[in-house]
Amino acid sequence: LAQSYRRFVPERVLSLLGKTSIQEVDKQTFVSRNLSTMMLSFHFPDQVYEKSGRELFDNVNEIIERTASIVTQKGGAEFNFAYDGYDSVFEEGSAVALSTAVAIQQEVLDINRERELSGKPPVVVRIALDEGNVMMGVVGDENQIQPTSISSSFFVVKHLLELCGRLEANILCTESVIDDASGYGSRYMGKCMEGGQAIRTYEIFDGAAYEIRKVKESTGSRFSQGVYALYSREFSQAKRIFLNLVHNNTGDGGARYYLYLADRMEKQPEEEISLDSGL
Repeated sequence: LAQSYRRFVPERVLSLLGKTSIQEVDKQTFVSRNLSTMMLSFHFPDQVYEKSGRELFDNVNEIIERTASIVTQKGGAEFNFAYDGYDSVFEEGSAVALSTAVAIQQEVLDINRERELSGKPPVVVRIALDEGNVMMGVVGDENQIQPTSISSSFFVVKHLLELCGRLEANILCTESVIDDASGYGSRYMGKCMEGGQAIRTYEIFDGAAYEIRKVKESTGSRFSQGVYALYSREFSQAKRIFLNLVHNNTGDGGARYYLYLADRMEKQPEEEISLDSGL
């Protein structure tokens, strides 16, 4: 029975709550800790969601099982599982969270190679990372309780996850995380606004296909020049830089978005500049 309970409330979550058994958990259970937060989402092409129930669940569970197992191996705790992703927290700091995110994206490359061989469409996985104070506790009623977490970090990573799709980035993180990203390929993407604060946002492109990593590494300094030109309101210069980057690599979603933004700002220079502009 205890083993069955651990499938719903994993041992790692109990440990974060300061408990050793589910029997010790009640609505008075509460902790507040500095943790690294990770939000992961995935989606398939539309035809997958048109499958029968069993086949659709098999696709969803394949991605969750193979990515969440990496989180567990790295010492993270997962919760809030859904049909399109889940959340995780890490006690050991953002360096572990970063290595987990990169390892997951490498696993996704293997998953998609296997899916291609078996005639299945690929999956796209996006990951967002932050670090901050996280409150963990228990919510529910008399008949059912479950652990949950509350933190401004989860609002931030949810926002970054939305930006991932717009920028076609696999991993986005905040400045508090990028300090531990030495050794990983990364680039500054600009600022977004969350809760009235400007959040400096970075892309980690390790874990992507080799061709993508190679191009982003070789054009990283030029991309940064374009970003700083835009935020300095030198719109014509920024436009030229991003036009050149897109011409040489049409698959760079970040460069394409900034080209659109530079063109928009050139025509409407009074607008505030951020990754949220133009929505």
